[in-house]
Amino acid sequence: MGLLHFSREVKPDAAPHCECRCLRRCYRVNGGTVYFNEEICIIRDMNIRRRDLHLLLCFDALAATGSVSKAAQRMEMPQPSMSRALAQLRVMFSDELFLRTRMGVTPTPKALELIGPVRDALARIDGIMNPAAEFDPRTTRAKVTLTSTGYAEAVLMPFVVRRLEKLAPGLVLETRAPNREMADMRLERGEIDFRIGGVDQPPDKLRFGNLFEDRFVCIARTNHPAVRSRLSLEDFCALAQVRTLIRSHVDAADRAVAQYGKRIRYAVTSHDYAAVPHMVARSNLIATVPERMVELLVRGLAIRKYDCPVGMPRIAIRLFWHDRTHGSALHKWFRTLVADAARELKGL
Repeated sequence: MGLLHFSREVKPDAAPHCECRCLRRCYRVNGGTVYFNEEICIIRDMNIRRRDLHLLLCFDALAATGSVSKAAQRMEMPQPSMSRALAQLRVMFSDELFLRTRMGVTPTPKALELIGPVRDALARIDGIMNPAAEFDPRTTRAKVTLTSTGYAEAVLMPFVVRRLEKLAPGLVLETRAPNREMADMRLERGEIDFRIGGVDQPPDKLRFGNLFEDRFVCIARTNHPAVRSRLSLEDFCALAQVRTLIRSHVDAADRAVAQYGKRIRYAVTSHDYAAVPHMVARSNLIATVPERMVELLVRGLAIRKYDCPVGMPRIAIRLFWHDRTHGSALHKWFRTLVADAARELKGL
């Protein structure tokens, strides 16, 4: 089964013809039956047959599992049959597609290019074949995978998890470390379902919803010998600081002081945002961090927060997803749940 996109101006020359006895307007075009839908048409019995659809499902299983045996289990078929399907896929696409490794199979560059389009096509076909599919959060055993910055995960996920525990106890949530260079590609390939973070200019192929905003503050330990009631620009640049690996946050601070012809003195770089306040509390280092992290995560630490002595942009945290999953009942429900959790966070 293949997909063909038509503009609304297309007018088939052939007379209406329907073999499926459905209520849609069907036409005979070049020996195939075209099913007209609001957005896409399904071409049957032309170049792509049922066998080819099965092979695409096998391709998706191989890409998702990275293993011939696991892909066979997922497709509920013997492993030799999956191996034969892989051989047929290699002939179909004139490429090895998946190369054997010690851990299973790894996709070739050609396979990586195909993952997104194949999953997009399968998702559209599934949406047509199951238009009235319902999602019940109380009984689902689905899995949702997302990437998130450590800061966003630390302040938002507790509110998300509390809702999941109550509303969808069988749903499995997996969070992964972010990778700015690969994030959009992973969404397109279907390797992850969502991405939580701050991206000022997301790609056109991604959809997003605003979750919450935050502002930067400076922190120093209580009774710091050089910081009293306020933090001056001179102290901000002269005192040793802890910074994180989140480039957008570091760059914002660097640009702010550069306007005054100054530079920040970085002494420690940490990959873990949550560790920064603890380093500050036990040293004379200072740091620039999101305010909500201080308010929600480090209560009880011997630190004080100060207004930044330079103008810093606000932090906008968003939820991103790919256009092909926009209509998924599961994804719609999860997006609403995350938005509700963000509203609770903003109300604190």
